[in-house]
This record gives sequence, structure tokens and C-alpha cells, in this order.
Amino acid sequence: MTPSDLATRREPHVPSRPDRRRTVLATATLGVLLGLAGCSDTDDGAVRTATTTAATSSSGSTSPSTPSGPADSSSPAAPSASASADPFAGVEPATGPVIQGASFRLRVPSGWIVAEPISHFVRLASEPGGRRGDISVGFLAAADHATTEWLRDVAVRLWNGEGEVKVHPPVTVNGQRMYHLSGRAQHGARVDEYGARAGDLAFHVDFDLPGMDPSERRAVIESVLASIEWR
Repeated sequence: MTPSDLATRREPHVPSRPDRRRTVLATATLGVLLGLAGCSDTDDGAVRTATTTAATSSSGSTSPSTPSGPADSSSPAAPSASASADPFAGVEPATGPVIQGASFRLRVPSGWIVAEPISHFVRLASEPGGRRGDISVGFLAAADHATTEWLRDVAVRLWNGEGEVKVHPPVTVNGQRMYHLSGRAQHGARVDEYGARAGDLAFHVDFDLPGMDPSERRAVIESVLASIEWR
């Protein structure tokens, strides 16, 4: 199966959301290619999009630009890069179906459905009917050089949405630092992506929940992040 086959294949149990699916699958496919090729950044960590530049210092911290793009109260509060406290430690974790890989395990909300896999490195979950959005989880073998910061920079390059990507300060989830990006999907709604180098895997979870109000959306994101277990 070619990358183009993966990018156009549809999962029958989840209503078609072609812009998000192609983004997830293209990201994972290119990540595999980059890992196999042993590629590394050669531009001093500078990441450019049409309207946003995120500069990565030698210490691994991120100094994002100040975009005018998506900023609302629906995303979990992000601590500073130096914060050690886990902002989700007191959050009730999701109790629904499990999605897991060799180095992580998480749950989606109770009552949600995890669709039949469309590839060995992507899982999709949604409420029955899928009308209010979905959660996508990607994971694949990471090259030796693929740190969390490097994966964040690649994710910014590959963002396939409208307008700019916002690079948030990293968050700590059960002791693991994760990058946080947000922007508008091609259908216009906000998408939040969290990711990390987890053991030997490059891991990310995307929240594309256009049918939820901000408070419910925030609760879903926080409950899923709170459920993550690293192995």
C-alpha cells in the first residue's frame, strides 16, 4: 500500500472528515520516511509556516511568535516550560475504551467508539454518530534523533490547516513533557495537538471537536490527557 492509498482510505465507522484524516496519515507516513532516512534538522531549529515562526533554542525551550490566530478558553491551561507540576494530576481521567502502544496507554471518554484501524499507526475515536468531532492518536517508531522538541518542529511543518499554527508552552502529563500546538483545521474549527517522544515511539493525540462548546471540549481534552499512562 502506498502513502497515497493511506491518505485516501476511509474508515466506515467514523463519518468522513477528510481534511483531518489526510493530515494524520500524511504526518505519520512522512514521519516513517524521515525516521528510515535518519534525517535531522539542518536549519538551526527554525520552523516556518505562512505566518508563524517558532524558534528552538539550544536548551530545547520554545520561543514562539505571537500569532493573532486561534486563542480561546477551550484549551487546557499550559504551564511555563520550566513548570514541574502536572496540571492534570487532579483531573478525573477518561474511563472509556483504551488506545495503547508499546510505551503508552490512554482512554477516550466513556461511550465513545474506537474505530477499526485504518493503519497500524493511527487510531480514531468518536462518539456514536461522530457528528461532534473526533480524537486521533498517532504513534510510530521514532528515530534516535527524534526528541519531543524535534517532533514538535516537524508537526508544525506538516500542519495542514487554515492560517497559522500556535506553539504553546509544553505541558507535563504524568511526568512526561509534551508539546502543545493549536490551529484551525481546513473545516475552520480549532484543533489541539499534544505529542512527545515516548520510549521508542513518536506519539501524538489530536483533538478535533468542533461540535462541542468550550467547557465540554476542555473537559474532554483534560480527561483524555489525565488518563495517559507511560510504560
